[in-house]
Amino acid sequence: MASQFQPLLDSITDAVNDRNRIAALALALMLPDICGKIQRPAESTGQRYAKWWADNFTNTYRYGTGPSDYVTGAEVYQLRCAYLHEGSERQSSKKKLSAVIDKFNFTISKQLHLTKQGTIVSLHVQTFCEDMRYHVEEWEKNVLNKHPHMQTTAGKLLKLYLLFSIGAKG
Repeated sequence: MASQFQPLLDSITDAVNDRNRIAALALALMLPDICGKIQRPAESTGQRYAKWWADNFTNTYRYGTGPSDYVTGAEVYQLRCAYLHEGSERQSSKKKLSAVIDKFNFTISKQLHLTKQGTIVSLHVQTFCEDMRYHVEEWEKNVLNKHPHMQTTAGKLLKLYLLFSIGAKG
């Protein structure tokens, strides 16, 4: 079966390769929304986003050695909201979850992937986008492809069509 997500995943790769990191990041932050809606359509956006992240990333984005020293799905959801709705990397003061992470910095330097200083987490944008792509591919293979009703929903993802016209006879 062809990947329902391939156009989105290819767009992330193309954006990264073209050094269009802003577009790559926007697409990467959208993917848990899309996957979560397919998997848990009845839950609120924030809940399904956080659960999808937890199910697929668990605590892999660790910045320390403590039991809760990792980026959570709720924090990434707040980042998604700030970035996609406001163009910001800082959590809204009205909706801020905790004092653990106040801001995400995205870097183009691989040496700064996943570091935390105070309440600021730095992530390498290309690595983040590639990780998201990988986890969506794994989710599609291990979850989506085993549930026909979810496949039907995924089949309704936006598609781009090549339309052409043969000269009209007049």
